[in-house]
Amino acid sequence: MRNFGAKLLMALIAMACVTSIAAGSSVTVDSRDVSPGDTFTIDVTIDPQVKEIYGAQYDLTFNQSILQVISQTKGNFLSQDGETSVEIVNKFNNTIGKLEYGETRMGADGGVTGAGVLASIIFEAVSEGSTDLEISNVILSDPSAKPISGVVLNDGIVNVGGSSQPLIDLTPTALNIPDSIYADHDYTLAATISNLESGDASAFNATLKVDGVVVDEERVGGLSGNSDTSVSFSWRPETVGSCTLLVETDSDNEISETDEFNNSLTAIVDVLESTGDPAPYLVTYTITNTTISPNGDGIKDDTEIDVEFSEPVDAAIRIENTTGIIRSLYTSSSKVTDPTPKIWDGTDDGGNIVADGTYQVNVTMDDGVNPIVHDNSRSIRVTNNSVATIAIGNVSGNTTVPIIIENAVNVGSVDITLTYNASVCTITDVANGTFDWTFANLEHNETGWVRIGAIHTEESGLCGSIILANVTFRSNSTNGTSQLNMSVTTLKDATPQCNEIPYIVQNGTYTAVLNGDVNGDDAVNIIDAMYLAKHVLGIAGFEEIIVGAADVDGDGVIDIADAMYLAKHVLGKSGFEELR
Repeated sequence: MRNFGAKLLMALIAMACVTSIAAGSSVTVDSRDVSPGDTFTIDVTIDPQVKEIYGAQYDLTFNQSILQVISQTKGNFLSQDGETSVEIVNKFNNTIGKLEYGETRMGADGGVTGAGVLASIIFEAVSEGSTDLEISNVILSDPSAKPISGVVLNDGIVNVGGSSQPLIDLTPTALNIPDSIYADHDYTLAATISNLESGDASAFNATLKVDGVVVDEERVGGLSGNSDTSVSFSWRPETVGSCTLLVETDSDNEISETDEFNNSLTAIVDVLESTGDPAPYLVTYTITNTTISPNGDGIKDDTEIDVEFSEPVDAAIRIENTTGIIRSLYTSSSKVTDPTPKIWDGTDDGGNIVADGTYQVNVTMDDGVNPIVHDNSRSIRVTNNSVATIAIGNVSGNTTVPIIIENAVNVGSVDITLTYNASVCTITDVANGTFDWTFANLEHNETGWVRIGAIHTEESGLCGSIILANVTFRSNSTNGTSQLNMSVTTLKDATPQCNEIPYIVQNGTYTAVLNGDVNGDDAVNIIDAMYLAKHVLGIAGFEEIIVGAADVDGDGVIDIADAMYLAKHVLGKSGFEELR
């Protein structure tokens, strides 16, 4: 049994490409709220849940612009019964924001079953912000040097600045308040709640305060991804004078604490003496697509207009331009408060598709007491061109792929941000595509995002299928996947008006591969060199290769030289140690 620790050490190294998920057992990373300049400890804790654990390893990534590692030290988890344990690996890299740790028991007959700290990490908070502590590449081994399946991984989060970075936010323009507020009248005020970060909030409370006093509190269902929801508050002002309104949120699952968000939703309201019935106003007003292309391709062919009024009114919704009414979408036959949402498909009252241009939405409200209220503050742009598609394909290995814009019409400028999991891959270069000028911000590529901008300076813009940029990826792992998500800041045409172009985004997926494993058997050996040579020569049966793993000499071409290079690498020849 005294040689068992060495055997386990070799087994753990051999299994380093295996991601393990252990039934019942869990690995948990602490979370902290700290202030800039603080030094603090994060524990990585393992709860075996009656499994016997003999060895353990993990990788942990963080945002290095927010945190820096001071040290990583062994805990008492694997030596809790007095037996000896040794570290396999203990290193960290503050440049890319990554730690690695592995440890095994030595000479013991069995594993441990009690919960404990595997390792403790001392961080320094170097700037404000929020960063996930993402744990991956976890292996828990039993006394037979076999990986334990089904491990539950619990990532941590560190918020630097004294409070959580808000997952729930309230936009300043989202609180609908009428122009005139009167005492002793009932009002319904609506706020839009936006989920600005990835993740879900199962439920939360939204509170309306007037001069610091809670006047209404509503329970709101969860938000997922980057979704929006709305909440309505009831308020009956009783005192004449100026007052301050404030909306706060509080998430159930502690994603965000109650936060005033720098008073971003504060409003100063004057309550007037009640001299009559206040004028009606819009409590809810949403337009799903502010640009439509009614060409029948199924992409943004129409838009939905949804309104809700502060009181029952005779209402109308009309589409207008400088010549007058183009389309009457809705006219109420009796007083309404919350009519069914209306769809505009870009046609006029005669059923004809309107010309390209910008059209105003005119909502009218008549309560029978006050003058008719008109709200024509919103507009919809119509373009009969096909909607552009911005797409990046599925990627694997060390390779270069294009970001393509399909159905482009007179494109003049583009600005996108591409995000990815930096523990799986990194974008190392961005090269010009079809545009006259392409610019890239690679300052944050090691933390998981790059920003790409391109402009076309010719008199007419680009059309058809065009390449925004050619993006080069480097694999940071021998397994794992990462979503490649694009968010578009700008897509505009080449006219002097710089009109917005409607678009949809097709994101991709990056799959890490083992460089040199051209036949896909999860090993790099002389067989791969032989397989690659036969592929290059076009021999039947060797047509399929893992393309992202084949350019081992890093010259951008897959040819017979790669087969030679790979063979010399496998045989340990000097100068061929690195697969590029």
